[in-house]
Amino acid sequence: QATHIFSHGAAAGLFPLVMLGMALSDSVNSRRDLVSDSARAYRRDLHALGGLFFAFWATLEFVVWGIFHGQAFRDARIAAREKAIAGYLKAGELEALVEKMNDPMVEVRTGAERAIGMLGDKRAVPVLLRRLQSSTLDEDSLRRERMEIVDALGLLGDERAIEPLRAHLENFEYNVNLDIDILTALARLGDTRVYDPLKAIIVDHRYMFRDRCRAINALGELADARAVPLLCSLLCDEEWWISLLTVEALEKIGDSRAAAHIAEAMKTEHWRQTT
Repeated sequence: QATHIFSHGAAAGLFPLVMLGMALSDSVNSRRDLVSDSARAYRRDLHALGGLFFAFWATLEFVVWGIFHGQAFRDARIAAREKAIAGYLKAGELEALVEKMNDPMVEVRTGAERAIGMLGDKRAVPVLLRRLQSSTLDEDSLRRERMEIVDALGLLGDERAIEPLRAHLENFEYNVNLDIDILTALARLGDTRVYDPLKAIIVDHRYMFRDRCRAINALGELADARAVPLLCSLLCDEEWWISLLTVEALEKIGDSRAAAHIAEAMKTEHWRQTT
């Protein structure tokens, strides 16, 4: 690819040399030219400007091609490493996935952390907790990795993660996306203390639609019967997607009180339009 880029740029760079040659030819043959001196000067200036234009164009084209192919090469590296991660997950190789958590590319690290959660090996809990508390990464990497680590800890279902997650929730600057991720993980771990903050997000319409949806999903993961009245009140919410997620959450909770409310909601015009 590098050879192709170089040859492409070099070929494009011949344009200014051609234009310069034309200008020199005009100068050598100026005495034989029947055109006036001012016309010859005009032609030389025009050729020089043309050479500068083509030089600029060739440079710009070279840079654009370099950026494009550089990104393609990077994407290929990420794809190859993600394929390796999928192989480790299929083979159940926890140690190899943990090693990938130290990869220089954040996309690979987050992929490894996601795979560890899917693997379900609780030996990874201490490793993930140490990574969660790491301060050696730049802020963007920390944000992306924290979300994957928190999700993995929730999937692993080990109660050792509850108090560290709660401490993380309280000690770091407010971030609604990360907070809902942590609340969801704690809900999966059966920490009923997350009910009130999840409820506050759901009933407060100042939160983004997406955040309210995620909080409803987290209540379903919590499977706390206290959520049934609240969720039933959302069955005919003006946002139809919230209504659908509410049914899924009630199904996860499995409380028989919800059946009658769902049946009544299905008869309304709101649900007829939705379905």
